[in-house]
Amino acid sequence: MTMSKQTDINAILAAADSGGVIQASTMLELTQRGVLPNDPTLHTTMSVESALRAAGLSADEVEEILDR
Repeated sequence: MTMSKQTDINAILAAADSGGVIQASTMLELTQRGVLPNDPTLHTTMSVESALRAAGLSADEVEEILDR
């Protein structure tokens, strides 16, 4: 995994609240920072799992990250 991808993963994980949810305003910020693609459908409240998938990770990669 590239350092850039790991940085994106860390940003997504840090953005989540204790329930594993990222608020819409934070999703917009992650999009503006280039962590997530510029897709209007991503400007909504989302689970960490969904955000990681939107960032381009495979289901297996997401599962591995969430199992840590």
